[in-house]
Amino acid sequence: TFVIMGVVLEYLQSFDPTRMSEFADMIANSTGVVLGLMLALTKAKFTLVNFEKWIR
Repeated sequence: TFVIMGVVLEYLQSFDPTRMSEFADMIANSTGVVLGLMLALTKAKFTLVNFEKWIR
């Protein structure tokens, strides 16, 4: 769902003359979603949560 949303938003930017839509941005958005989901499903998630609590 988030991948589709990123692609659609990037496509919609092509209709705004002040914005540029690039295929590379679609790939970058999709890659970020996939990596974020993979990270959220690993033990690294707990490390990041603990780190965030520590820095506050």
